[in-house]
Amino acid sequence: MSAHADRAELLKWLHNFKESPKMTFIIHGEEKSAMAFCQTIKDELGWQNVIIPEYLESFELFQGI
Repeated sequence: MSAHADRAELLKWLHNFKESPKMTFIIHGEEKSAMAFCQTIKDELGWQNVIIPEYLESFELFQGI
């Protein structure tokens, strides 16, 4: 899905989460749209760990498993 074309559908889907994920990654869309969508998630859902990764940036998702 795309943050600019399917923004409403993505927000509707995210609103169904009972609790926020440990991390949420915004990895699609132009920078301006991605930043706006990131801020919307923070503002509307109160999720603070919303990240737009840098090119080739990596994250360890399952440390200790």
